[in-house]
Amino acid sequence: MLSDEEKAQILATFDAEIRDLAARRGYQIWDLISLSDATPNIEELLKKFEQVHTHTEDEIRAITAGKGIFIIKGDQDAGYFDVELEAGDVISVPENTNHFFTLMDNRKIVAVRLFIEKDGWIAHNVEDPEFVKA
Repeated sequence: MLSDEEKAQILATFDAEIRDLAARRGYQIWDLISLSDATPNIEELLKKFEQVHTHTEDEIRAITAGKGIFIIKGDQDAGYFDVELEAGDVISVPENTNHFFTLMDNRKIVAVRLFIEKDGWIAHNVEDPEFVKA
């Protein structure tokens, strides 16, 4: 688990890139999320993240350490597909797109999150009969 000082150091390392992206895309706030087995209430957090949901803005994540996976709904022909992420990857899940996130086998990820809405991460859960959890 990262301390607040370690999180601030990571954000400072990527400050120029974050501010550039924020200026181009209208992001108002950003933070750093760190998830691992050392995270308090990790199973409760994962239950929240692992439900199919949407957001009213793109979901932006820049992975700085570890691995994670987004499961995203494509068009009707494609159905749901997996996007595996590792350090150095950036993803933008389009607004109003059914998706969810979970950890991979290493059960650790550190990512910068950017938001337009000042309330941060707001999920709208979706019941999708097309989604079948493996």
